[in-house]
Amino acid sequence: MSDSPTFPERRLALSKTKAIKIKAHKSDAFDHQLWAVNWLNARRPALYNLYGKLAYTHVAKVGGRVLLKGVITEKISGDDEFDRELLLIVRYQTVSNFLKLVGGKMFQLKSVLRTSSVSSFVFGFMNKVAGEGDTKNYPTAYEGDRHHLVHIFQTDKPDTEHHLFVKSAYMPTLYFYGLKAATVARVDKSGEKEAPCFVDGICIWQADSAQRLRNLAEMDDFKEFSEGNKTNSVYLFDRTI
Repeated sequence: MSDSPTFPERRLALSKTKAIKIKAHKSDAFDHQLWAVNWLNARRPALYNLYGKLAYTHVAKVGGRVLLKGVITEKISGDDEFDRELLLIVRYQTVSNFLKLVGGKMFQLKSVLRTSSVSSFVFGFMNKVAGEGDTKNYPTAYEGDRHHLVHIFQTDKPDTEHHLFVKSAYMPTLYFYGLKAATVARVDKSGEKEAPCFVDGICIWQADSAQRLRNLAEMDDFKEFSEGNKTNSVYLFDRTI
């Protein structure tokens, strides 16, 4: 008899032979909002942007809201194998909202554009731990003057052992901090295939200059937080939404 915990799952049939499954990674994952992290390379950027515009109508209908979107402009540290060039985070109020989205026939048709335009696609859900970032009712172009740092990490620590160092008024602002809550798998006659999701946690910081963010990555407290993780990838990020 296994002592491993059993976490909840949600499944939606897409056809007689295909289904999608959301697999929680903790017992209360579905009790909170889910933040979908899309971390990818755009093989055909113009086509991916077109997909985004077409798909957002369906995302908005189920209550989905964009937190941010943008591209990596500078790598500060990390292994090359975990590098991607584009980040998009979308909030869903419930797992049912997301399943309603992917179950829509028109959304499924438009998703062919995403499949054709991206590579090295990483996707998973986070529960938000902290952060001052807010979502947009409609994903308009970012017109602010803030610079952003993205810290993506892998960890074996349970959520209860994760903490961020104390922030002072002189430090950059924590925009979003999330930890992995659930992953997605497609099920068909050949079996179950889970979408790659090596991202266990993500922190996004913002400041009035890129240099302040570089300085943050050199702070002892930042390094101490990072040393508790298996891997760390840190980047500067040019926000477009």
